[in-house]
Amino acid sequence: DILSQFRLEGNRYAFLNYVLAFYQGETKYHDEAIHNSGKGQPVHVLIDIAIAPNYLDTWGKVYVSVVNQTDQILAQNKVAESESLLRSMIDTSLDWIFIKSKDSRYQLVNEAFAHGFGISQDEAIGKSDEEIGFTKETAEELRTADQRILNSGQPESYYNKALNRTNGETFHFSTIKAPLYSADGEISGIMGISRDISDKLRSEEELAESNARFRSLFQDSPISLLEEDFSQIKIYLEHLVETGVADLHQYFYNRPDRIRELTELRMLNALNQATADLYEATSIEHAKQVVGAIFSEESLNQFLEYVLDFYHGKTRFSSQAEHLTITGNRVFVVVTIAIAPGYEDTWEKVFVSVVDQTDQIQ
Repeated sequence: DILSQFRLEGNRYAFLNYVLAFYQGETKYHDEAIHNSGKGQPVHVLIDIAIAPNYLDTWGKVYVSVVNQTDQILAQNKVAESESLLRSMIDTSLDWIFIKSKDSRYQLVNEAFAHGFGISQDEAIGKSDEEIGFTKETAEELRTADQRILNSGQPESYYNKALNRTNGETFHFSTIKAPLYSADGEISGIMGISRDISDKLRSEEELAESNARFRSLFQDSPISLLEEDFSQIKIYLEHLVETGVADLHQYFYNRPDRIRELTELRMLNALNQATADLYEATSIEHAKQVVGAIFSEESLNQFLEYVLDFYHGKTRFSSQAEHLTITGNRVFVVVTIAIAPGYEDTWEKVFVSVVDQTDQIQ
């Protein structure tokens, strides 16, 4: 019964409104309402109520039309929810997200974009790149890129794109820009996502400078320095233990030839000029090729000791040793070996310093 719908709390007031409107001389009334279906489900409806001609004085005949709008309303609600979710995602993104018209004016920007220029999102709408704060030269570059995308219909991406602002700041961005299509399939503008990589680039530059300083100190040091990779030695020792070797010291004592094999598992990453000079090599490259020959029988045993110390948890080892130069001369040295911080589990980076003590000992 349609009349029962007006007994619903929300609809009583709507009923009262159009009754009072009729009383005040209106003859038609239009409204939206929520009714209940026969199954008790809410139904969104459009109601049109009109007093029939010739019954304006008595209200003896009133026409009522009810149009079910439930599907449309639910669809609109879903679209609104989807748009709200999309807008929330856009505005919570730390990347700069924007949409530009075909004449390169901003139609939408997210909060990160607006914050980058110190303006509100609404203030950005309708502005060109130059009006929003980029220099004339940068704005022209951006317009040229926009037109290229609009003409080709192809997306473009840029890494480390420097964008200059009129306040003297320079942003470095990683950007993806693509054509935006309307419902009829025509290009209507450009959408883009830009990530500010300025801090990342500064960190990379600082790291490069730090590495350059380290390499300079490494190469120019008067003390013999080597950087080695012991990871294959660690893997070999773990393999021995996994296959049943309970006492590594005893294993190598019974097989002394395996110690030299152990030294051959070292991988040399770098050595300096002082190392080449100490071992009488003709150059750094020459020293890299023959550095494995520096071990005397005594120093081989010392090599085994510090390798096994590393295996049992130590990260640093220092001792006196007797090495051989490439020409066969004996040098007495103090060797300090340390696993680099952060490489304790892999032994991929091991620093070695060798101090020549030959003159003092002789």
